[in-house]
Amino acid sequence: KICSPLNLYEIKENEHVLEFNVEESLVEILNTYEDERSDLYIAATDNMAYGIIEGLRRLKKNVGKDVYVAGFGGYELNFIMSPKLTTVTFDYEKIGKIASNIVIDLLNGKKREHLKVLDLKLNINESFK
Repeated sequence: KICSPLNLYEIKENEHVLEFNVEESLVEILNTYEDERSDLYIAATDNMAYGIIEGLRRLKKNVGKDVYVAGFGGYELNFIMSPKLTTVTFDYEKIGKIASNIVIDLLNGKKREHLKVLDLKLNINESFK
């Protein structure tokens, strides 16, 4: 198991392995919220976060006040969502170039370093205030 920095603060983690879509995240939050009652949800994608937000709405929770939600991706849909999602954005084009160069090198038998540092930006919005 990976050592989590949350352990330093005695924060309980609940990990859910799901497909990266809205519907599955919505169903999962509806099925697990009463048992877990988490204050913070960090989703692997913005779509998953949107599903969590919709589930929390159905449970009458005030996202951004009672419960906080963050995603990853910076999808354009965020501009019409309410509350606006806190998300991590990144340069898709740059990551695509890095990935394609790695694949080409591997196909050509070249060894590659395993660690790449990416430029990420945290955009704090209404879902996290």
